[in-house]
Amino acid sequence: MSFPPPAFRGHFPALPMKKLILWDIDGTLIRTNRSGIIALVRAFAQLHGREPDPAKVDVAGRTDRWIIARMLEAEGMAATPETIHAILEGYLALLAGELAARPGRVLPGIHELLETLHARPDVVQALLTGNVERGARIKLEHFRVGHYFQFGAFGDDSPSRNDLGPHALRLALVALILVIAGCASTPEDRIARDRAAFDALAPAVQERVRRGAVEVGDDEKTVLLALGEPARRVDRIDAQAGKTEVWIYVRSRVQISFGFGVGSYGSGGGASVGVSGGQWTPRDDEALRVEFKDGRVVEIERRKR
Repeated sequence: MSFPPPAFRGHFPALPMKKLILWDIDGTLIRTNRSGIIALVRAFAQLHGREPDPAKVDVAGRTDRWIIARMLEAEGMAATPETIHAILEGYLALLAGELAARPGRVLPGIHELLETLHARPDVVQALLTGNVERGARIKLEHFRVGHYFQFGAFGDDSPSRNDLGPHALRLALVALILVIAGCASTPEDRIARDRAAFDALAPAVQERVRRGAVEVGDDEKTVLLALGEPARRVDRIDAQAGKTEVWIYVRSRVQISFGFGVGSYGSGGGASVGVSGGQWTPRDDEALRVEFKDGRVVEIERRKR
């Protein structure tokens, strides 16, 4: 007999919990030794023939466009979109040089934390920052931490920092939906990802795998193609059977939660948004157990609700 029965076949993909962590940049990940503000002052001076006084503007926690607008107003100039854009382009052209000339640093423990989170399959890291996206990338690539972040909410999205939190939440929800959709794979999805393993199977086994069914005697690759990754793997030791491994599949239920927080310290600040989603799996909601010994299925147990 093959399992799962027809009514359940193809419905056992594990849906692991995913957490989205959004990072601020300045004062949270890195210190630039004032490279950003100096590049901005230089860009302003190149266009207008005099340097603004950055002390007139509270830059902590602000977006790049907001800072430029307030600098112009403090100097008695109109903060038109065209003028803001021109200064911003000059700033971006100067930023990499200022970062090289004024060595900053990645804050203590950040490299280790980013790497730890990067290695976790249940975590996605992204950005929530007042920097425009190009400026953010220049800073992060300079400090060699840009590869940790897949996307973000940037100062391009709104001149007001207060608008970025809700925007980040919208991004987080979209990303979460995509993550969940990617996790809930079908047999055809898994076959496409490992075509060589599927082509090596006998035609009768291929047909069964396409239906999401497994049998005693199947190897681990066949089960992965048919059912996907299990929710849990548990070692079992029996006096007679010896050591076996049990793969536990569950009836997945999606849960989404949001969290948003803002903090400040000294002249810096930070904001974070957290979104998690995945499966809620009570102990009695197991759907199927597949037991292996020496890499082959020896028992299949369908769990009742």
